[in-house]
Amino acid sequence: MCALVSGLALGQDAHFEYSSNSLDFVSSTVITNENTYQQYLVATTQAMELVVTELDPNNFLAPSTTNSNYFYIGDSICINGGFMDKDENIVVYGFIYPNKNGFILKVKMINGSAYSVIYAKHPNSYTSIIDGCWSRKDYLGVVSMTYDFIIGDKFMRIDSDFSYDSNTSPFIRYIDGGSFYSVSWDDINKKHIVCGNMDGNFIVTYFGIANTLPTTLTGRFTLPTGYTFSEGTNRVVLSDVDSVVFLCHDLRYSNNTGDGLWISKYNYLSGQLYSSDIYKFGLEKVWILDAEKSSDYLYILGHHNGYDNGTFERKYIAQFNMYDNTDYSVKLMSDYNLYPTIMPNPFGVFTLTDTINLLYLNNLNPNPNRPSVTASGAFAGNSYAVEVYDLNYEEDCDIDKSVSLYPVQPIFKMLKLKILNDKWISAPIVFSTANSIIYSNDLLCPSSDALREIQDALNNDFGNYDKSLKWNNESVRNLEEENMPEISVLESGLFVCHNFGGQCNFQIIDLSGHIMYEGVTFNEKYNTVSVKTNGLYIVRVVDSNGNFVSSKIAIMNY
Repeated sequence: MCALVSGLALGQDAHFEYSSNSLDFVSSTVITNENTYQQYLVATTQAMELVVTELDPNNFLAPSTTNSNYFYIGDSICINGGFMDKDENIVVYGFIYPNKNGFILKVKMINGSAYSVIYAKHPNSYTSIIDGCWSRKDYLGVVSMTYDFIIGDKFMRIDSDFSYDSNTSPFIRYIDGGSFYSVSWDDINKKHIVCGNMDGNFIVTYFGIANTLPTTLTGRFTLPTGYTFSEGTNRVVLSDVDSVVFLCHDLRYSNNTGDGLWISKYNYLSGQLYSSDIYKFGLEKVWILDAEKSSDYLYILGHHNGYDNGTFERKYIAQFNMYDNTDYSVKLMSDYNLYPTIMPNPFGVFTLTDTINLLYLNNLNPNPNRPSVTASGAFAGNSYAVEVYDLNYEEDCDIDKSVSLYPVQPIFKMLKLKILNDKWISAPIVFSTANSIIYSNDLLCPSSDALREIQDALNNDFGNYDKSLKWNNESVRNLEEENMPEISVLESGLFVCHNFGGQCNFQIIDLSGHIMYEGVTFNEKYNTVSVKTNGLYIVRVVDSNGNFVSSKIAIMNY
């Protein structure tokens, strides 16, 4: 993605390149501190080093000349992604060359500078960690911060110090006959949300906060006839709406005549599917590397190849407005056509898919200070960052990919999965010797003067962005939502419907998906729910026009 010189209302995106005379980068990610909005580049080198540096927010994320350190790790580690935890420490994950042992690595930060590193690796090959987030656990009434990861095809929760205890950490869960591929933590509802594949179906489940990771009913989505999964890659991303998540999955259609993306909006607690759309790319092969949200948009980073004629291997970035399925854009990255695939040292023995996933860009991270996401990765010794705002306003440097929209209605069913347990026993290693480093950086497209003008405008427009506010076209949406159906929860077990059409049928559903009570109501009628067991429930209302709204309701029988 490149920057656009005009049309600054929604912002643009730009390419950056980081290099050093003394470093050959192997992989990288950009991490944002949600409290201070400071961004950091975390990278690995062929010299088995981990590099951490501040990025200058006023100079297109140029590497800082201060607070830049590196640590000698002693393994050739490749970063798949990362995040900043609630203690403002950086966590990255990925695999070790050449056997793809999974690793997790925590960088302890002091005053914006990397102070020490905790590093743990899996003893077995082919255990690459592909997704992760911070989370919490409740052990004997004490709530503490933990981390969630997808290791291989399994879900793992581990204590934030990577300690191992046979009673508490880590816990690994996996499906009998299926695979997990993505995880998100819902801190409001205290749930680990996990998605994956099973028997040709897409599944979404969640685990509770208790130390034993209690399981619940799982949503199974079956695609309509004529569609199957392509590579099986998928992601689950939290929205700004309580218990609503965005889902994305690769797919293949019409007897292997092309690939595309399947995008849905789903309430994982109530089981309500709000939207489900397929975006067809064409004959080429498509798969998903990462996904994040910013503003109303779901952003997807992936790889797209010339499956029909073998003439290109490119990264793509797609954005989908999750409130308007006709507002979408897909761009192929024009900087590099990776065909024929170049295998930079030390990746020579990897499979084609492994190599393609790593080359150039392989992960996304949001920037809460502005409505944007940053894609990052490494290629041919350089580390890259691509800050993406609104692809609808980008027109200069990248390749428009024409895609077609097809709304679909998948077959949905709730089921109980057989969840199995596993263990990872590995003592963490601590590194505390930090060395300072200096970088150089280059802007790839367009000129630095043009980009600086855009940067100045963005700083003026978005520099004081309040993360408690949503960039979701509020001025337009507020007018539209004045007469939208809604539920008012007044007190324990009492609710009122507003702006629905005609007769309303409602259900009270517990958090495991069971219907506890059903009834009929109308607008402005006070409804008292007759549920004997105290707790938190979902009230779900459907009117005669098909309008659907759900809300939480607490039942407290004193």
